[in-house]
Amino acid sequence: MSAGVTVDELGYEPNAEKVAVAKVIAELESLSYTVDDRQTAGVGYDLLARHVHTGEQRCVEVKGFTGQMGPVWLEQNEWAQALQRRDDYWLYVVDDCAEQAAVTVRVQDPVNVFADGAGRIQRYQIKLSQLKEQTRHG
Repeated sequence: MSAGVTVDELGYEPNAEKVAVAKVIAELESLSYTVDDRQTAGVGYDLLARHVHTGEQRCVEVKGFTGQMGPVWLEQNEWAQALQRRDDYWLYVVDDCAEQAAVTVRVQDPVNVFADGAGRIQRYQIKLSQLKEQTRHG
């Protein structure tokens, strides 16, 4: 992490990302998705998952936290993809990556769920209270 940047400002913890992505891949594969890692492709999401039987596609952005979940920031390219892909775009949040990693949030179309109609491309913060509300739905 660069000097002067806090975890709250990032919206994720870089050290937790590898664990979080592995946890989400394992979950998706257990649900009969084939998963391609797109983290280094610069496409605005981390994973491209396709269901083996139905062909359903998920463009998955993964955010991970070493401890308890905090607010999440979607960067400009992530938000742009969420706006464009809508139902195909999913946000997964994994907390406690240092001990017992667990997917606590799975949200399809985060623009619809969190943005109150915000349509311009920007960096977008999803508040912790909003994420916690989704833990009851996922």
